[in-house]
Order: sequence, then structure tokens, then C-alpha cells
Amino acid sequence: MAMKFPVRSGITAKHCASVFARVRDRQLRVHCLTSGVAAERTANTLLALGVRPSLTCDPDDVAAFVENCDALLVNLGMMEPMRVAAIPRAIIVANAAGRPWVLDPVFVDVSEKRREFARTCIRSGPAILKVNDHEAKLVAHAASTTACVVTGATDRLTHAGRSLTIANGHPVAGMVTATGCALGAVIAAFAAVEPDRLLAATTACLAYGIAIEDAAAASEGRPGSFGVALIDALAELAPDTILRRACLT
Repeated sequence: MAMKFPVRSGITAKHCASVFARVRDRQLRVHCLTSGVAAERTANTLLALGVRPSLTCDPDDVAAFVENCDALLVNLGMMEPMRVAAIPRAIIVANAAGRPWVLDPVFVDVSEKRREFARTCIRSGPAILKVNDHEAKLVAHAASTTACVVTGATDRLTHAGRSLTIANGHPVAGMVTATGCALGAVIAAFAAVEPDRLLAATTACLAYGIAIEDAAAASEGRPGSFGVALIDALAELAPDTILRRACLT
């Protein structure tokens, strides 16, 4: 029997620049269920892209926010009881309203309880699953409708038999708390304007990686300065920069 391999995506920098411009042009709203540690960086990252964030994790309040957003981020982060209770309610509302949602199953490699909760979330059908190398085993549980992003020195993205890699970025990003968590919210924002889930995720990772490169250069690799410079770089990023700087294979 012939082995089946993923095919190249057909996605180009030009496609990504177009999707990026749409996010800039829209007044999107993304609701983020994320940890308290990641909340401020996540909100400021979205604001730099022109996207309005909301972050309530009150189980009695979350449905109204998700109904009025364009996309949802579910980041397992710190799994306090209130957030754990809010997540299933948010997912139900997002699915019923046709809102794309992104799952970032943080630290599922550490805890079986966390892994089981993440698998339950995956069964509810996220548009995009974002993991790192330690969390990548969860990709096996994703449905064919879910695009998968495995972040690292090179980001690896797959969906429906297509695949690509992105080489933009800089190691200093790993020295600043919640830069990875904030990427999940960026992916959600792009999923709100682009129905091709692989293209949406690719554009988000590509734009974020280029902004990281600019911030690393501006801060000379100093993590304290980098954190501020990354917000500035995202605010200043333009579609033509994506065309010039994309490292897609």
C-alpha cells in the first residue's frame, strides 16, 4: 500500500498579507479565557493588531461575551475552578454561534487531569489546536476539521492533508512570560476573518514571528525591552512587510 504524505499547502506570502490586511480593517473582538499571568500581554497584543479583547472568566457572564465576539481563545493556563467551569459554557456558545475557537492546552504534558480536560475540549471541535513540542501528542486526538499548529524554532502547521513550516521568529521570545499564550489569541483573531483554517493560522504565526524578529532587533535581545518592543512591532507591522519577510516552506 502506498504511503500518504501531507502535500504542500499552496499558501503564499501574498495570501497571508491579504488576510493580515483584513484583520487590520475589521474591528474584531476576541474573547480570551486565559490565565491571569497571560491576561495583560494577551490583551495588549490584540490591541496592537487593532482587535478588541475581553477576558472575563465568570461562568455566569461568559456566554454573553462569547455571543458578542468574533472568535474565542481557550487557554488552559492556570486551571482555577472558575475558569474550568467557564470553558465548557464558552465552547458551547461559540459552536452554537458559529464562532471559531482556538485551544491552547498549556502544560498537558505535566498533568493527566489537564490532558483529560484538553481531550474533552478537543472533542468539541476547535477550529485550530495550538501546541508546542511537549504537548504535540494531543494532535492525534484532533478531528480532520481542526488545523494544528506545533510551535517551536520552526512552526509546523497541518490541516486536511496540507502542511507547511514557518521559520520566522527569535529565541528571546521564550524568555518573556506569555508570548506563546498571546499567539493563541492572535490565531483566533485571524480565524475570525479567514475560513481556511490553515491560512488563518499561517498568517497569524507568520505575522507574529516577523514582529518577534523586529522586536528582538530593536531590543538587542534583552528580554525586558523585548516585551515592550513586541507590542510596538505588532502595532507597526504592515502587509508589505509580510510579503518581503515571510519564511514559508
